[in-house]
Amino acid sequence: MDRYRYAIGERVLGDPDSALRFDQPWTGTPPASLDQPLRLVERRGCDPRPVDPTTTDGQLTLTSYVWADWAERIDRLRAALRVAAPTPPPVDRARAAAWLPAQLAASRPGTVTVVWHSVVWQYLDRDERSAIRSMLGEAAAAATPVAPVAHLAFEPRRDADDSLRFELTLSLSPGTGEEQLLARAPGHGIPTRWATDPVPGDAGQRGSSRPGRGYRDCATTSHCGGSRGAGQGTAPG
Repeated sequence: MDRYRYAIGERVLGDPDSALRFDQPWTGTPPASLDQPLRLVERRGCDPRPVDPTTTDGQLTLTSYVWADWAERIDRLRAALRVAAPTPPPVDRARAAAWLPAQLAASRPGTVTVVWHSVVWQYLDRDERSAIRSMLGEAAAAATPVAPVAHLAFEPRRDADDSLRFELTLSLSPGTGEEQLLARAPGHGIPTRWATDPVPGDAGQRGSSRPGRGYRDCATTSHCGGSRGAGQGTAPG
């Protein structure tokens, strides 16, 4: 997220020179200060079958996952591939439940470890979901004020009328560890509506802010990623 450019109102967040640019990608105000810098000092991921974005075959494979008539998404993917080419994040060949324990084993004082995933939960079987929940619970119990642990997720939720909506949620430990609704968005993420900008019928469902630090991400997406950060920052990008 720190390698991309986000035009928000009159300001620019992220890398102002990035090939991947998002113009007004959200509405409302995020539940955290945008004035505090965020620095990622480590990122890592996992995938049962990693795709190398630096190779022609890998780029063709990733492009094949995008609907051919959705030109805007294809353009974004191509820009993201250009960003990743010089220094692609390491992606280990592993399933999330087997990969996470080593990532969460060591405390990193001065950083926030962020475990994140995006539209992956539905692809994991019941046993793996249960194992991941258990690991996250143990990591949350072991978190300290100088080495917090956050769980950031963008996943679909089914409403009472059986329709789906996608929600960005955060759990941060130490603290209550309770899941906070940060935002809602379409399945591909744009435009995002922060929970501080509720739509009719959403009254009372708001995100909340937390003091920021640096971040170390360990993702559990179909491609799992992680980074470690230092300094001050906000959780969502």
